[in-house]
Amino acid sequence: MKGLFLQSTTNISAYYEVGQTFNTDIFALKGDNALGTSFHLPFQSFANNSYGASPSGFDVVATEANTVLTITPSQDLVGHPAGVSFQVTLPEAGSTYSARAAGTAAGAHPVGTTVTADKPVAVTLHDDSANSSFFGGCSDLMGDQLVPDELLGTEHIVVAGYLSPHDRLQILATEDGTSVFVDGAQVATLQEGESHEHIFNTPSAYIETTAPVAIWQSTGFGCEFGGALLPHVECTGSRSAVFVRSTGETMRFNIIVPAGAEDDFLFNGQAGVL
Repeated sequence: MKGLFLQSTTNISAYYEVGQTFNTDIFALKGDNALGTSFHLPFQSFANNSYGASPSGFDVVATEANTVLTITPSQDLVGHPAGVSFQVTLPEAGSTYSARAAGTAAGAHPVGTTVTADKPVAVTLHDDSANSSFFGGCSDLMGDQLVPDELLGTEHIVVAGYLSPHDRLQILATEDGTSVFVDGAQVATLQEGESHEHIFNTPSAYIETTAPVAIWQSTGFGCEFGGALLPHVECTGSRSAVFVRSTGETMRFNIIVPAGAEDDFLFNGQAGVL
């Protein structure tokens, strides 16, 4: 399997979409920000995978020849037991290594697994046909391209989506002794590789941590899941964004803006839409 290499003469927005009728999702591509040599993987841990042939997993693509990966799985992967580090050599730029969880249960998801490399790589997380009876029994795909540990942060603003009854957050520590605060109240102290699952039942939340964390938001519409890595406060935001629809289904925007700028938006050049 090979990775896709996209180049442009000016700045662009890009995402990879699984655009079939069922199990759709968008993987936002991060450009240079996706490349790094150390990653912690923030899988969700409450929804099972519906099909044995499609458990949770991750894909690592090399940007340079002879890239050596060191992977330490937190849970059993196909062919590799939990807690035992192993190495993989990717021979060419574009070479890809794909890892899969050994089981489909939520507890088998390899949250906290680490991936390090001797040359820059990109890592994509996927969680196919996620299903939880608590959310109504739908099955759907979640996935996103990650950013390396060096670009993770300690402050996050979270806005709830439309998952019923509520979204969930997986907060994953990259350092020992990481304290986690939600709206000023401490909810956990984590060691490196440990995670805290936060039931997100408020319209928004402000999350502070004493060391950088990776936060995965499981959200969606009704019982249909979607998921993504949350950007931290100091590494997000722009004055313009471009998006292309591939279907005519309902679409909603959740936008965070500094107080006082709520009426400053243009949508396709039109004021008053947002």
